[in-house]
Amino acid sequence: MAYIFGIDVSKWQGDFNFQAAAGEGVQFAVLRGAYSTGKDARFDQYYPAAGAAGLSRGVYQYCMATTTDAAREEAAFLYNNILLGRQFDLPIYLDVEDSTLRALGKRKLTDVVKAWCDYLEQRNFWVGIYSSTSFFATNLYDAELYRYAHWVAQWARQCTYTPSSLLGMWQFGGETNLLRPNTVAGVVCDQDYMIEDYPAMIRAAGKNGYAASADVDNAGGYPLTGVNVGRSSNALVLYTWEYTKTNRYGFEVGIDKNGIALSDPIYGEGNMRTPERGFVLSGHGAAGDWLYSHVKENYRVCIQGSRVVPTPGIWRTLNGVNTGRDTDTLILYNQGGSTHTNPYGFEVGVDADGNALEKPVYGVGDMAIPSGGFVLSGHGTAGNWLYEKVSTGTKITFDPVTKVIQIG
Repeated sequence: MAYIFGIDVSKWQGDFNFQAAAGEGVQFAVLRGAYSTGKDARFDQYYPAAGAAGLSRGVYQYCMATTTDAAREEAAFLYNNILLGRQFDLPIYLDVEDSTLRALGKRKLTDVVKAWCDYLEQRNFWVGIYSSTSFFATNLYDAELYRYAHWVAQWARQCTYTPSSLLGMWQFGGETNLLRPNTVAGVVCDQDYMIEDYPAMIRAAGKNGYAASADVDNAGGYPLTGVNVGRSSNALVLYTWEYTKTNRYGFEVGIDKNGIALSDPIYGEGNMRTPERGFVLSGHGAAGDWLYSHVKENYRVCIQGSRVVPTPGIWRTLNGVNTGRDTDTLILYNQGGSTHTNPYGFEVGVDADGNALEKPVYGVGDMAIPSGGFVLSGHGTAGNWLYEKVSTGTKITFDPVTKVIQIG
């Protein structure tokens, strides 16, 4: 069993010298990407510096979420601000140790962890959990988390976590270190041994921004020029800024938090506003032509490695589930006897097998909810969209986690 030496660092390590660390035998670095929904102040410096030093890179997020919704919000922040457009050779870890989490109890905290992991797994990331040996044992239903990578902290001469077969990485020291000096590159930092060959497994599986080896030639798509950089001639750029700050000489399309295109690419406007928790793809010249030809409204778009890969189809993120229906919103109802909506919109019942019972109906409202099924209710532009996309017998599926429907 190989023990590969590495470190984990955050803003507290300051202007850290990764080249010097590599010279001392460090082979990987796990970087703090975020503290809850705040980006680590050194991440943008550390990520390229660790890569330039030849280190394998992972990332972690310090958890402060006390509900499953908050866990998904933290995961979405990490996805949109840290993970998109980058590659990571080690798992994406949730750091579960804060004293506020202990008060949740094992059931609630385990559900929080699973919600975070599920959100990122759905976006093709290899996820894991960081905590101490005692925390895993006393504050989590760890058996429910065995399928996720485990990074265990125990500042000792050996790690006593069980089952030992799940120990993928061990943080063996920090300020206290019984195995090595507690400094690397002249700075006190946490030190780790990687036991599983995560870089090989993650690349082979096509996770964390890498395309699977079997899919490299078939992935298609178009290469990204960069993330949050100026858009040059024939470039395709991904933006997470509030606005793209681009000129009007190109095509742009907003992609929502679930990777769904909100429109066909638009030419001649520029400076597009970024959807909440989503991103904008902006293409000039040949890249803009590709974007216009290959990405359409309701397609799903993912970033594989450094390529933009669209999947044709009809997806849409709902505006709510069992909530009030506002202007231009699409709501799904699956509780109670009926929707309790007014007549100013389109509604369609969907049976327990996911089949639309009829063409969406306008001007009735308060539709009865089919047993085991649901009703889709759209107002304004969302209602018109529903009427256009759905006919009697159309297959409609619903993901309750992401609140996404797929039509057809």
